Amino acid sequence: KMLNDLPEIKTLQQLADYQDPSSSFSKVRKKHVTVLAKNADGLKEVFELVSLSHVKYLAELSKSGGTIVAEPRIPRSEIEKRRKNGNILIGSSCLNGDVFEIAQTRGDRYLKEVIDFYDYIEIQPLANYMQLVHRHAIDSVDRLKEILKSIVDVAKACGKIVVASGDVHYTHPEQKRLRDIYICAQGVGGIHHPLYIF
Repeated sequence: KMLNDLPEIKTLQQLADYQDPSSSFSKVRKKHVTVLAKNADGLKEVFELVSLSHVKYLAELSKSGGTIVAEPRIPRSEIEKRRKNGNILIGSSCLNGDVFEIAQTRGDRYLKEVIDFYDYIEIQPLANYMQLVHRHAIDSVDRLKEILKSIVDVAKACGKIVVASGDVHYTHPEQKRLRDIYICAQGVGGIHHPLYIF
């Protein structure tokens, strides 16, 4: 029905070309990655990525009553540009990364394609994923274990290093209080943290 308003569009490629590439990154679903600096030059490249994400690629999510809700993002092309120098490593991150999502929703063929992008693949303790079981996004702990085993198996078949990580956000037990406040506080524009339990 919407295509009736655009009679000049005849193919999917024309439709894709119709969008504004300078703002399309703010409309796609974001995925987490881990970027590690291997040396001083890598640290400079990480700082460049952070600066670009806050200046050039800040995604405006909404405007309401004079309040702008935005978040920093970085396109994959900017990461790829900097990784060519060999100064940074790219990890698959947490359950909010595309490796976990593809393992959960698609087969091993698609998972292999996604894993090829990363230098190493991260697997975290079962407790880090349990919110998905509690929210019924994943049927059971057994299904969760199948997903994680699939990630490990495909990563090894692709020759990728699999590392155990913890998605750690603080180093001392008393810092948990600060993390809990951060999670429970409303963000700019009334946005809640993804881990906030309503």
